[in-house]
Amino acid sequence: MAQNLIRMLSADPDQPKRGRNVDGTRCHKTDLAKGNRAAMYRVLYYYPKAKNEVYFILLFAKADQGNLTDDQVKKINYITDAIDKGTIKGLISLDERVP
Repeated sequence: MAQNLIRMLSADPDQPKRGRNVDGTRCHKTDLAKGNRAAMYRVLYYYPKAKNEVYFILLFAKADQGNLTDDQVKKINYITDAIDKGTIKGLISLDERVP
């Protein structure tokens, strides 16, 4: 599944924003299927063009959750702000408290 996403994003390196914008965030989303199964996964990623890097923010099964909660949007915005400021130190869990 990860290879499919990497292949999709790297097919056009100048335009990795292939997914739809996620309301309330600066992230994009795309849907991926797992193998031949009907299971669909939503992948949220952030592409700050100035850094020319893609950050994978969140992956979840569409059967488990349809849209992001307000709390998740707040935490995702905290993470993308930290990426922009260069203050990210390792991984951040969406289960952590946002200052």
